Amino acid sequence: MLAPLRLLSASLGLIACLGASGCGNSAARPLVIGNPHQMGDLYWNGALTDRHGNRWNVDVVPGVAPTAALVGDSWSRAGGYLANTGMTMGGEDGVVRSSYRFAFTDCMGHFIGRGIHDDYASTNAQLDELWTEMPFGWMAQWLGRSTWGYVIKPVGRIIGGGVGSVGGIALGTTFGAVEGSGRAVLGVGDIAVMGTAYPIARMVWQQPAYVFSVINREPDLKQDGKWGLHVVSYGEPELTTSEHL
Repeated sequence: MLAPLRLLSASLGLIACLGASGCGNSAARPLVIGNPHQMGDLYWNGALTDRHGNRWNVDVVPGVAPTAALVGDSWSRAGGYLANTGMTMGGEDGVVRSSYRFAFTDCMGHFIGRGIHDDYASTNAQLDELWTEMPFGWMAQWLGRSTWGYVIKPVGRIIGGGVGSVGGIALGTTFGAVEGSGRAVLGVGDIAVMGTAYPIARMVWQQPAYVFSVINREPDLKQDGKWGLHVVSYGEPELTTSEHL
């Protein structure tokens, strides 16, 4: 019970010390706690702008907005995992997409559908030619070519193309199920860790980190790149008296 009271007493004493004129360079580096805009900026964005217009990123304070962005990024990645199912093992030519393309486009579309159409057209042309020229044995050829072009070949296409189509669908579905379940695991894991646990940990840490940050004075340029302080943009340089004149 005494430990929290001592910590609070020490913090209040530190604030009082920093607020006094003899504690640090108060003229050049005012207290953050005395500037509501800086306090809000630091809590929301994990950053602040000093009196000279320099924009500072403060690593020790995660910020609400950057943490929320992590959650949004996590959900976007999770959606991307599922949306890109079938893109593995070769991108556009992956196993899943290639299998379905073989089943529906190659087997059913080209080999069966377009193939039977072309077979009928070719057989019609041949029979018309036989009827016109009537060569020796044309009746037998008429019977043979019509049977082959109208019956045997189309039936063969339906059987062969059907077997290939079923095989392609089975292969694509199997790989798709395996890949889809794997991507679902990745998506759920990303949301659970990067979209939930990590942001919560950042916000839990931010509360004490923020309290002990606002009782400090603005960063100094000589601290850029040290102690988790980084200048992300610089303000306009101040003019001297002679430059004003």
